[in-house]
Amino acid sequence: MVPGAGADVDYGTRRTHPGRVLHKCLAKPPVVAGTEEPLASLDHGGGVTRAWHQVDVALAGDVEGVTRLAAERARALLEPAPADRAAEEINGLSEHGGILAAMKVIENDELPHSDNSFGFQGGDHDGVGVSFFLVEAAPGRGPSLHRHDYPEVFIMLEGQAIFRGPEGEVEVSAGQVVVVPAGEPHGFNASGDGSRQVNIHVNPRFVTEWLEEEAYG
Repeated sequence: MVPGAGADVDYGTRRTHPGRVLHKCLAKPPVVAGTEEPLASLDHGGGVTRAWHQVDVALAGDVEGVTRLAAERARALLEPAPADRAAEEINGLSEHGGILAAMKVIENDELPHSDNSFGFQGGDHDGVGVSFFLVEAAPGRGPSLHRHDYPEVFIMLEGQAIFRGPEGEVEVSAGQVVVVPAGEPHGFNASGDGSRQVNIHVNPRFVTEWLEEEAYG
C-alpha cells in the first residue's frame, strides 16, 4: 500500500514525505519486460525504513510474476472443470452405448437348472460376488438341513415356505425376506400351494455343507 499524495508516513523516529520518496520514480518510471505499461517504483534506500505501517513495493520481478500467475489462472479457467469432464465422459458413454455394451442380459434357460430351479454362479460371469437360485417349489419340496460359510438371503415372491433350524421352525410368505447368517444350520420346504422365491448366496460360488443325509426333499 502506498500512502496518498500529501500524506505523512510515521516511521517511528522520523517522518518521510511520500513526495520525496517518489520524486525519482515519477521522473523516469521503469518498464516491465513484456508489457508496455510503465510502473512506479520506490527508492528503497531513499526513505523507506521499517515502520509500524506496512509499505508494499511493486518491483519489476514481482509484477512479472503476477503477470505469469494471471496468465496461468486465465488458462485454468479455460480448462473444463472435473464435473464438466465427468459429464462429458458420461455423455460419451451414452452416445457410444458403452454402458449398454458392457451389460449382460441372460435368459433363464441359459442358466444351469433342475426341474424346479435355475442357478446363477457369479464366478462364471466376470467374477460377480453373488450367486442365486430362482426357485419354484411344489408343496413339501425343499433342501434339508445345511449351512454355508457366508450369509444367505431368501426373497419370497409367491406362496409360503417353512424355514427350520435345530431349535424350531417358522412359516414365511410372499412379501417377506429371510436372512440367514453365515454358518447357521437351516433348511426349508414349500408349504400351502408351493413357493416362488430367490435364494441369494453372498458368494461367487455355491458352497454347501449338508448336515442331513437327504439333501433335497
